[in-house]
Amino acid sequence: MNKILFLNPPLSTQERYGALAAAGAMEPPHGLTYLASVMRESGWDTHILDAEALRLNESEAVERTISLSPEIVACTAVTLSIQRAAAVAAAVKKLRPDIITIAGGVHLTSQPNETMLRFPSFDYGVIGEGERTLAELAAALSDNQETRGIPGVVSRDGARVHQAPRRPFIKELDTLPMPAWDLLPHLPRYYYLPPQSIQATPSTSLITSRGCTGRCIFCDTSVFRNVCRAHSAEYVVEMIRTLRHRFGIREILFEDDNFMIFGRRLQQLTELMTREGITLSWSCLARADMMPDPSVLQDMRRAGCWQILIGIESGCQEILDFEKKGITLEQIEDAVRRVRSAGMRTKGFLMLGHPMETEETIKRTLRFVTRIPLDDISVTFFTVFPGAPIAEEASRYGRVISDFSKMSVFQPTFIPEGFTAEKLDLYARYYLKKFYLRPRIVLSYLGRMRSWRQLRAMLKGACALLGHLFRRHA
Repeated sequence: MNKILFLNPPLSTQERYGALAAAGAMEPPHGLTYLASVMRESGWDTHILDAEALRLNESEAVERTISLSPEIVACTAVTLSIQRAAAVAAAVKKLRPDIITIAGGVHLTSQPNETMLRFPSFDYGVIGEGERTLAELAAALSDNQETRGIPGVVSRDGARVHQAPRRPFIKELDTLPMPAWDLLPHLPRYYYLPPQSIQATPSTSLITSRGCTGRCIFCDTSVFRNVCRAHSAEYVVEMIRTLRHRFGIREILFEDDNFMIFGRRLQQLTELMTREGITLSWSCLARADMMPDPSVLQDMRRAGCWQILIGIESGCQEILDFEKKGITLEQIEDAVRRVRSAGMRTKGFLMLGHPMETEETIKRTLRFVTRIPLDDISVTFFTVFPGAPIAEEASRYGRVISDFSKMSVFQPTFIPEGFTAEKLDLYARYYLKKFYLRPRIVLSYLGRMRSWRQLRAMLKGACALLGHLFRRHA
């Protein structure tokens, strides 16, 4: 039987989250679990090596890869991890030149030619939605057949790169087998959500749809584009059952770009969860302009939803308009108040260092988020990813640091005019300090405690946050 190994490259929590590593998450490589389930269904001896979750370094990842003797190693990578994936692939090829290496993921999809030229350790690339493409490519390689005509495949033609046309999207996501969570390291032990974002443990995230309607200039939507598709409510409930009963998961964060966009599915899902008595707490992401009616929010709460996470980005309308966010401050405030009225908590995602950012816009944003009834915030830095619409013109508004290994969004890599990286970092800490060190927020956190295990995780996250807020600036 042919053997394929899926690799999530080594990356430390410090590289991903910086000073807030102890308050970060370790989430499953969702794309690899789908790819692995498809390849296993196709008859391949299939393995996943999540070097990030296992906290392996490069040499350890290479050693484990070689020890499994796969015919194919398929690596996923975002911009932050593409260099690490290429380094592991190069070391594997040096020891075992016969192993075929394939790259996939958002970075490769947004920059296929550049990635293949820059990283010759990848033999092939898979762009866009990978399940059908990889299965066809692997079958062709196994049978020594031509690969250049396979839709979605990037290959080499001497010193040049050949890119086949993209493959059409899968219309019915329910035709995919269940994600291969069993091939990951033990789910409850190695994967978890941020301690401030859970009510129960063990916890994990889940993605049940693909695509986003948003046109935000800072987002790279090259993989799924603006074509939105979703698993049915029945499929999602089966996923939840599996996570709950097979792996003991008690908390889920639905990380769909916009969990609310499929309104009928949302209603069916809450009905099924309530009817079947699924005892699980959960939260989800939403756009402020697509918040459902109060009755649906109440149904969500009864089905176990306790928090909704909303993309705010800035408290200045002119910045939201420039970045084509497609929402207004009034819609954001209304969405937050509606969620709170339904008895659920809210979390807002903010970014610092936008094009057009000034000290005044930063202060206006802080006034906005402390005025509306948010319970939590996440503060990251505006980052110019290679495939995002802003990439071509970002240098007009500031300095772009094009170091892939720093593009975690938790350190400044775009410095708008009038700022320094140090000043942006100070403002990020100022945001967190002014938001969290308020009596209402402190008391709300104390009221969340449900178990000693949750208390320990919360204290660990709180210590990381306080250490970050009050460390002396280097």
